[in-house]
Amino acid sequence: MPYKNPENKQQWEREHRDQRNAQRRQRRFEMRGELAILKRMPDPISVQQSTGGWELALGLAIGLGIVLLAVFVIRQYLRHQSCQRDAVKGRSTK
Repeated sequence: MPYKNPENKQQWEREHRDQRNAQRRQRRFEMRGELAILKRMPDPISVQQSTGGWELALGLAIGLGIVLLAVFVIRQYLRHQSCQRDAVKGRSTK
């Protein structure tokens, strides 16, 4: 393409306009086909990693249950320890 001379460039563009437009149309057509293929194909990584929301909810419920159980056990243990100290000192436990 003769880009150094602007007149030659314009003449070349006029002479090859149909060819360039056909190439653009062909590229657009090919890109549409590729996009359609990409839309139809699932992503293998996301398909393998998608496990559903119920597993997350189950994990959170089990974790929360363990934390609550630990809090309850520790509270009972500390209450039991304070009752024993009070009994040793002769205080009444209420």
